[in-house]
Amino acid sequence: MLVSSVLNCNHSTSIMSVIEKLLNNARAQAQEAEAERLLSLGTKAFYAIAGTAAVALILYVETFGGFLSTTKGDWGVFGDYMGGLLNPAVGLLTVYLVLINVRLQRQELKNSVEEMKNSNRALVEQNAAIEIQTFQNTFFNWLSSYRGIVMAASFNHPSNPTRELEGHAALTSIYQYSMTGTEIQKFLSSKLNYMPDHYQSLLNSSRIESGKIAELAEGVVLERWRNVRKQFELQIDGVLRSLIGLLHWIDHQPNQSISSQKKWEYMRILRSQLSPAELTFLFYQSWTLPGHFCKIIQNYKLLDELPIESDPVLKFMLERAYHLQSQ
Repeated sequence: MLVSSVLNCNHSTSIMSVIEKLLNNARAQAQEAEAERLLSLGTKAFYAIAGTAAVALILYVETFGGFLSTTKGDWGVFGDYMGGLLNPAVGLLTVYLVLINVRLQRQELKNSVEEMKNSNRALVEQNAAIEIQTFQNTFFNWLSSYRGIVMAASFNHPSNPTRELEGHAALTSIYQYSMTGTEIQKFLSSKLNYMPDHYQSLLNSSRIESGKIAELAEGVVLERWRNVRKQFELQIDGVLRSLIGLLHWIDHQPNQSISSQKKWEYMRILRSQLSPAELTFLFYQSWTLPGHFCKIIQNYKLLDELPIESDPVLKFMLERAYHLQSQ
């Protein structure tokens, strides 16, 4: 799921980059064509003035003769004649060229600003990609470490002490041996021996009608959990600390770095690695966790796959989990 999402994200980013590159190329070509057009018009205007000067000179020579005068007055008249004809055109051409220069400078400035924006956008995207990559690396390294802790767990069931179970099988066996079946029934019976009807109702229907007795039974089950965690501290504590830390770390990533949708995806990846025993341990441990972490459990629906149909005590406790339901 994650790999597919990452590929889709990269594919979308690649398409957007190609489109943006094509648009930038189109804008650059249009700007270059506009500059060429303006320069072409300026060149034509220059040649037009040069041609006008040549025509004026020819007309002057044809009208007043083709000799070179040695009189200053004649040269002054000739200069006034040429200046009167050409000065307005040269002035207009100068203003036009200045306007062209200003326009080209404005276009260059606009291009520079656009380039700076593109560079800044690329830098932001690069930083975002680095943040996502860093998050992914940390997540999978942590997940791998968590798997290592789970695989290091071992348990010898009393019914077959010579066979050592490891990993998920060990945690599942600890859960089934300690929190279900005869062991917890013995514990509950010893604590609730003076109320056999309520005890049987708990085992048969996962319900106790009396609120006070239900509260008492809840306390008894939690006492059993504390005893189990203490008894199997080496197998359970490391698993819970690593799992709780990873859940907390994912949820508290800044939204501008990792979106809520991405957090859901990573939570689903993590959830797929958890056995019913691990989920059950997390559920019982939630009674001792702060409110913000209980909110994490509830928001990401981490306990939807609890094995309540095969465990009436667990089902009873799930209904009693007001600290989760009120979040």
